[in-house]
Amino acid sequence: MTQGRRCLVVVSVISGRNFVDKPEAIVIAEAKLDRELLATDPVPHSSTPHFEQELAWEVDHANLRQYRLQRTSIKLQIFAINYNASPCSRNLLGYIILDVRSATERKTFKWFQVLNSKLRPCPEVYCGLYIDPCSSSSLVGSGDLNATPLEVERFVENFGNQLVDGFEIGGTDSPKECFLISMVLVSIPQLANLLPPEVSPSSTFKLTLRFLSNDLFIWEFKEEDCTKLGDDQYKFFIRSTVDAIRACFLRVNIIEITLFVDEKPIGHCQGNLSLIGDQITPTTRYPLSMDVTFTLISPQVGNVNSPVILRFNVNNHDVQRHINGSHSQVKAGPKTNGGGSPAQALNMDTTLVQMQTNQRSASETLPSQQPITSRTTAPQIPTNYMNESVQLRRFCYTIELKSIRACCEPSPSKETYVYAKYVYPLFGTTNPIMTLPPVQFSANEEKYFFQGYCAFELAADFSEFKSRLLEEPLNVEILGRCSDGSNGLESSLGWAVIPLGEIFPEPVIEMSNSQRRFMTGVADVKLNGKPMAQIKYSLILDDFGVYNSSTTAEITSLNQIEGLNIDGLKEVPDSTPKLPTDIRQTSEYRAALELELWKAKEEERFKNNLKLREQKMLMVFAEEWKRRETERESLCKKKMQEYQMLEDKLRAALEALMERERQLTLKEAALNAAERDLERNLEIREKDLLNDVQRKIRDAEQAISSEQQRNFHLNNELAVLREKCKGLEERLIEHHLKATTTSTTGVTADTKVGLDQAKRDEEEIRRLQFELVRLTTELTNAQSQISTMERRLDGALRGRARYKDLWTRALQEVTRLRQEAANATKQELQRREAEVEGLRREQCLLLRAGDTRAFLHHDIPARQNPADPQSLGEAASGNQEEVPLPSSVAPQKVNNPALDAQLRRLRDERECLLTSGVYYEDDVLIVDLDKEIKRLQTLISNAV
Repeated sequence: MTQGRRCLVVVSVISGRNFVDKPEAIVIAEAKLDRELLATDPVPHSSTPHFEQELAWEVDHANLRQYRLQRTSIKLQIFAINYNASPCSRNLLGYIILDVRSATERKTFKWFQVLNSKLRPCPEVYCGLYIDPCSSSSLVGSGDLNATPLEVERFVENFGNQLVDGFEIGGTDSPKECFLISMVLVSIPQLANLLPPEVSPSSTFKLTLRFLSNDLFIWEFKEEDCTKLGDDQYKFFIRSTVDAIRACFLRVNIIEITLFVDEKPIGHCQGNLSLIGDQITPTTRYPLSMDVTFTLISPQVGNVNSPVILRFNVNNHDVQRHINGSHSQVKAGPKTNGGGSPAQALNMDTTLVQMQTNQRSASETLPSQQPITSRTTAPQIPTNYMNESVQLRRFCYTIELKSIRACCEPSPSKETYVYAKYVYPLFGTTNPIMTLPPVQFSANEEKYFFQGYCAFELAADFSEFKSRLLEEPLNVEILGRCSDGSNGLESSLGWAVIPLGEIFPEPVIEMSNSQRRFMTGVADVKLNGKPMAQIKYSLILDDFGVYNSSTTAEITSLNQIEGLNIDGLKEVPDSTPKLPTDIRQTSEYRAALELELWKAKEEERFKNNLKLREQKMLMVFAEEWKRRETERESLCKKKMQEYQMLEDKLRAALEALMERERQLTLKEAALNAAERDLERNLEIREKDLLNDVQRKIRDAEQAISSEQQRNFHLNNELAVLREKCKGLEERLIEHHLKATTTSTTGVTADTKVGLDQAKRDEEEIRRLQFELVRLTTELTNAQSQISTMERRLDGALRGRARYKDLWTRALQEVTRLRQEAANATKQELQRREAEVEGLRREQCLLLRAGDTRAFLHHDIPARQNPADPQSLGEAASGNQEEVPLPSSVAPQKVNNPALDAQLRRLRDERECLLTSGVYYEDDVLIVDLDKEIKRLQTLISNAV
């Protein structure tokens, strides 16, 4: 890769806003591209930090294209550093994402919001990303360009009978070249963005231009003329070496533009002319035209801007003066006798010259470099162009890209649209040829390009033309675009190589004025050696024979400019025959006149024959139309009568169906009322059963509580008696002791009294023992009664649980019966609706077919003759009798096995309750079960 193929990816950081004031801290910006980290110089941490610095990475065009294909982005991080803190703190304020794919050679700046920032409102940074196409040789010492002062001298020179200002840069040591630069104000597209509210429609605008700190020109215009300002232009000279001019145009703020409205500034911008400086080289062809866009920024509001477009025309003044002098010498020579347009012939010659002077292969010129500016150059004619031994031939080479088809299925998540793009400088053009609008990229079918046809006309030597086409094939690039909008990003899907020289072995087809070669082929689109798609193309080469140039004098003058030693110009003899004085006397004129008269007569005869034939056909058509119209009317009347009969029958059938539907509705209402009555009876019975159970439970609880109280009193009495018995026993023991003591001392006079007292005590003890035995017996009886009551209470509780179980089962049975009744009703309604729908469909079929016999012989009663209302009534009553009613609502239904099952279940429940010992024959629950069993037995006996 040569140094001239390299460029710079530049991130220009200008300023910020909405930051926080921190006098003790500084702010820096860091960015990384391809593992190379760059940072700006630190600036004070204020609310509006001013960076005004650029971060640049030097890359070649291949890497830049790879970055774009890989969708590489540059992450610009903003850091706040506080060196006074201990330790030094480095805080991330946020970051900005810049997409490399959006970078162009045009410098565009805008406000970017800082992402992932904790500050509110969110800070913003005014920056831009662009591509600097300068080579590395011109970048040496580029950092010192702005610091080195320029030596600029002004001069005035006469040009076109007017005085033109000029600038001379540098000293007088080296030879200098003089360039004439003219500037034209093309337009200001978004002027309304800069206008203040108080501007009136009659306001006058002024656009001032300063170059190298010198006032150059002022454009004055109205608001309605801001898009058509190409009339006034300003010219000036600049004289220096090519390198000095390029370095001058690369300097920052070399040109200043200010926009005024009524002497009030509303927009200002500064910039350089790097795009023009890059194109000024020793090999550049002049004149050179280029449009440069500058961005005017409002001084009141920073984020309001408007572009301004200036057109620069650059011409080498020294060469122009040489050409003018040569033209004056050519005018003095003999005149040539040329009948064609010299401008057209010169364009054909220059096309050949571009083909001959192009020394680079197409593979070196094809990498995708999108043209940022439009330029037109005047080609240079080589000195050996008018060699007499070279015989030029006129060719027309047609290239048609027909269709494309993917080799593999593209991603299903997004629809991809593709178009072809190619450049072939050998045909004299450097503008890309594109097949827009794009077509959908699919592997299932071929997609045809919309604008795939392009023809190139040129003049060249056949052998050289053939060799150049064989050496340089056509490289076609396939670009893809996603379907998420017209602003979707593009990516390259691969390259296809079309050998243009393979058309020469094809057979020659003789045409009226040329010889044609034609071929078709298929080319593979490959990306990194992998086939992505196939494109079909066709090539046509037309050879119109020897090309006769009529611009010998002009080409000879250009050859003199290049230094050709031509001794003199040869005069071309006038060999054109003189025309007759009166053209009407020529035989060709008479033959043409007779031919025109014969043609007019034949046209008149042909028109008359057409009119007669048309009249005959119209008459035949009218008769045929009347006949068919009569047939259509009779057929329509017949069909209308049949349709009326069918409609009457259908209306009668529909009325019968509506009557049946009304009866079904009444029966459904009666069924719903019966269901409600059944539910009400069930609820009343449920309440009665609950009241009986609760009453019995309360009685049992009261009996248990009374028995418990009695048991408590008996226990208390037993305890008292036991205490008395114990006291008497102690007293008896004391009397025995006293008796023994008295026996030792002798019988005293009161011995008799003591014995009587002992007898009375023994009788008392015996009585108390009898009383204790009685109380013990009563206590035992009370305990047996308590155990009996507890057993009865347990039985009552079990009966209660059993009753709850029975009640739950009864509720489930009622729910089941209700569901069965609802299902039966629903099925009956669905059947009726199906019958109605079937009748309607069959009636529609009868109406369409026009056949009434099937309608008369249908099976169901609803299809009988509507004139017989008695048959309709019998059919309706028969259908009503066939409607089954649920067993819960119509218990009188015969042969119902549910009654037998319910009778057996009730009998089993009665026997289970009686065997439990809790319920007796006179209980309310047993009595109710007996009544229900008797009712079921009566129903079954009646049914039998």
